[in-house]
Amino acid sequence: MLGPNTATGHTSTLLYIEPEVRFAIAAMQRLQRSGHRWIAVREDAMREHNRVLQQRLQDSVWAGCHSWYRQHDDGRIVALWPGFTREYVAPLRRRSFRDYEFG
Repeated sequence: MLGPNTATGHTSTLLYIEPEVRFAIAAMQRLQRSGHRWIAVREDAMREHNRVLQQRLQDSVWAGCHSWYRQHDDGRIVALWPGFTREYVAPLRRRSFRDYEFG
């Protein structure tokens, strides 16, 4: 839980973790029901998600500071989520697996 770009500077991380756990459980249940052995995010979905995320973060206060929020080699902001908690949680609650591969 709490991987890249999931930290928050404005509220409790529990508001992020609990929906993540529910999504992970739903994914494991789907995996078990389908008889597959693994689940992975599709490469194109991850690339697009990161592109949009970094674009949003470019105009944030975090883009201009030197801190642990940013990678030093390319300046990407890797720690913080750029939006509201509800923006983060809504897709997790929908439990759509269209951006995932099962195998």
